[in-house]
This record gives sequence, C-alpha cells and structure tokens, in this order.
Amino acid sequence: MTYTHIHWFRNDLRLHDNAALQQACLEADSVIPVYIFDPHSFEPLPDIGVPKAGVHRVRFLLESLADLRQNLRAQGSELLIRT
Repeated sequence: MTYTHIHWFRNDLRLHDNAALQQACLEADSVIPVYIFDPHSFEPLPDIGVPKAGVHRVRFLLESLADLRQNLRAQGSELLIRT
C-alpha cells in the first residue's frame, strides 16, 4: 500500500528546516505540496477599511511562493496553488 500526504503550506514557505514537511516526506511515499490563498486576507478590515495585507506583504508572499515553486520543481515536485 502506498501513502500520499498533502502538505498544506500556510505561513512557513520554506523547504529547509520545515519540520512538518520533513515528517511528511519520511512517512509517505509521495507528498503533494499545496498553498491556498485565503481571499479574506486581502479584504479591508471592517472597522478601519484598511486591507489586512498591504502591497509589500502581498509582494513578499508572491515572491516567496515563486521561490518555493522553483525549489520544489528543482526536486521534481510541483506546488499546487488554489483559492
């Protein structure tokens, strides 16, 4: 029997020193890496009308996801990104 883990990347977008990902790789025959955008993270806060994530935070997130995707591809995997 083969085991597949789904690793849901949330805040820790690193491959190196990622304990949960390392454990998944040890326990499973294959790991499916996934990142899910939470649309509520980009909506304005109801009290003050300012988005939870500003321009710089969004840019950092997108750059981090691109880097993660590139690193996963280098290891023969693919990051699934969903909303």
